[in-house]
Amino acid sequence: MVEVGDGNLVLIHRRTGFNRVVDGKLGKREYEKEEWKAIWYRDQGILKELRKGRLLYLDQDSARLMLGKRVYGKVN
Repeated sequence: MVEVGDGNLVLIHRRTGFNRVVDGKLGKREYEKEEWKAIWYRDQGILKELRKGRLLYLDQDSARLMLGKRVYGKVN
């Protein structure tokens, strides 16, 4: 989820679920949450994440957020 903060500050809430594989056996479902803070550069359509300096591209037409080869979509 992308949330507008003060000025051009944006909060990105990232939630993921995964199954850890140990000794070739599929483990139970685990979940993680992260909150990223980013600066929104509207003219370039880019978000710059503040902690690691990663650049994210926001495709406003399709409501997708792209980080390298990863694509994050809007979940209702």
